[in-house]
Amino acid sequence: MENTLPRLLIFPHPDFRLPFLLIMKQPLKCHHATGGIKILLFVSFLLFCPVKMAWSHPTKLDRLYGIPTLPRHIKYYEVDNQDRVMLNPYLQVASRRHKAVLNTQIPVYGWVIDAHGKLRIIAVAPHPRGRTYSGNYTRPEDGYTNSPGYVERYGHVSALAGAPGRIGGEIVNDYKNKTWVINNKSGRYSKENIDRFPNQLGNAAALIHAVVDPGGQAWGPVVYLLNYAPESLKAREQHNPELRFGNPKTRGRPYLLLDQDW
Repeated sequence: MENTLPRLLIFPHPDFRLPFLLIMKQPLKCHHATGGIKILLFVSFLLFCPVKMAWSHPTKLDRLYGIPTLPRHIKYYEVDNQDRVMLNPYLQVASRRHKAVLNTQIPVYGWVIDAHGKLRIIAVAPHPRGRTYSGNYTRPEDGYTNSPGYVERYGHVSALAGAPGRIGGEIVNDYKNKTWVINNKSGRYSKENIDRFPNQLGNAAALIHAVVDPGGQAWGPVVYLLNYAPESLKAREQHNPELRFGNPKTRGRPYLLLDQDW
């Protein structure tokens, strides 16, 4: 049975002289879990992302990486028996002094900026409570259909134990060109959030370049996936001549390549 939890989102009015507004966005879906997750999420929000006082301005971190929001959903297998979101065992919290290190044998990493502006990187490894699908299966959390053989893995929430996060995405190993490709593909912390724009991805990519050791492999392009953009931006960019497509014939998987001038 599906439980729903109102999802809180704090965002600034376009005129930064006005106070922050606290609004309700779409419900946060919690599938196959008890009410403990509800308590966990509210406590996480209060601990890691305190509500800003009236008349406050967006912080530098808000402008750089977007405002922290709760994950859009948590999958049933990502919590333990006490309804606590399980941390990724391969989690790295990167800094200029203690850099995260990428392994060139790993196909993809997940990344997310936490409420304090720290970069967290995870290996997208099989989850111990997850399944391997024997047939087609549509996830109730987001309606995405996976094919037989799909393995349920650690997601972005495992970098923050379900706490609020800023923009997130992937670091993909391009084996052909021997480069790392950075994108904004996070269904939990990027998709449909109102302030996850290309400039936030560019700022995050600059941070990644500064605090991550690429393991002897070069950094490649920074790719802004339009399917994970705010709805307002999707509409504006449909006729952008610089828009590219993962599938040019159907104009599917649209994306933009970001300039790397940092």
